Amino acid sequence: ASSTPAAQLPGKIYIVRPAINNYAILPGEPLPDVCRSGTTMKIMACRGEYEPASFVIKADSPLEAVRVSVGPLTSTGGTLPADAVDVRAVQVIFRRITDWPGLCPWLLVHDPGLFVVDDKPQPIALLPDAHPHWRAYTKTNRLTRAPVDTKELQPANIDDLRQFWITVHVPIDAAPGTYHARVDITAANAPATELALEVTVPGFELLPPTFEYSVYYPVYLDRKSPPEDRSSYGDVTEQQYLAELKNMVAHGCTNPNIYG
Repeated sequence: ASSTPAAQLPGKIYIVRPAINNYAILPGEPLPDVCRSGTTMKIMACRGEYEPASFVIKADSPLEAVRVSVGPLTSTGGTLPADAVDVRAVQVIFRRITDWPGLCPWLLVHDPGLFVVDDKPQPIALLPDAHPHWRAYTKTNRLTRAPVDTKELQPANIDDLRQFWITVHVPIDAAPGTYHARVDITAANAPATELALEVTVPGFELLPPTFEYSVYYPVYLDRKSPPEDRSSYGDVTEQQYLAELKNMVAHGCTNPNIYG
């Protein structure tokens, strides 16, 4: 595998294959080998499935107001509805990873400006008897406004790199076939370019899984922690809690391990 950008593109754009992998794509760090040259993102998804595709824009100089939009997915058998495709930016935040914290691409957001990571120690790092891994909490996540994401992807300024995430939810009545869409990428200060999205919908149905999928869900409901501590300790409101449970059910995870 190679991390050489596609030469025919005016910017440095990399396809992430597979989209779900064990590597953290972070500003200021070398791109892992899952970031490869190419112009087409290919996925396969059965009816009813969610399936992701992803790409990274690497800027040689700052890019302003970068917009990403996906056209209709069409095939000889028909067209998938516009709401079958969701485009988001991957948001890097500072959080606990093991007992130690670090920067991690953790959230998918429509508003790339919703979060800022400040070089500001968290209260737990300043305690006189702080454990060494508490003192490692040297950064704080800050919301730039009320924590309500926008409905559609907003433009992003890219100083180093930015990863984007496309989720396709194939309708249960979709005709089998291979669907194609154009992914348009524009910036206020650079030439426009495009990628291709190819979605193959097979003609068979998936059987229910033979085992239960589960996930650790380490949150606390309305524990009333100070705002600066919420990002580290997983405190959520009732609205957030309900939204996350609905999201898990929609993606087939009905057996989470719920803390507390």
